[in-house]
Amino acid sequence: MMQSIRTFVAGVRGLHPLWQVWLLIMMIVNGVLPFFYLAELAAIITLIGMFSGAFLGLVLVHLHGFTKLLGLMHLPWVPMIAAQIGLYPGFNSASNYSLWLTVAILITAISLVIDAIDVAAFFRTKKD
Repeated sequence: MMQSIRTFVAGVRGLHPLWQVWLLIMMIVNGVLPFFYLAELAAIITLIGMFSGAFLGLVLVHLHGFTKLLGLMHLPWVPMIAAQIGLYPGFNSASNYSLWLTVAILITAISLVIDAIDVAAFFRTKKD
């Protein structure tokens, strides 16, 4: 598994700097900030989605290397975003929790679209 981590880190380092920033934003929003809201179910679900996705990513790297197939690592984010939306209290600029959850939903939705494009591209190039 350590080799998978090294391969993943090397792959991330090889990405364009803007993609590296995007990954950092995703990790902060879905993997760090939820710790500030552990009393909220949406935060716990987000952490479960984030860390189960990370584990799935390491398995995918082990099996296929650092490829566009890694978009599948965010499959746990599908039920995660459904839960985030279902638990969304509505936007309230005075609430840090509401601000975080709003951003988390947006980041997650954008990421899932990017992932779908990447996985489709992976399978399209595999058939050629």
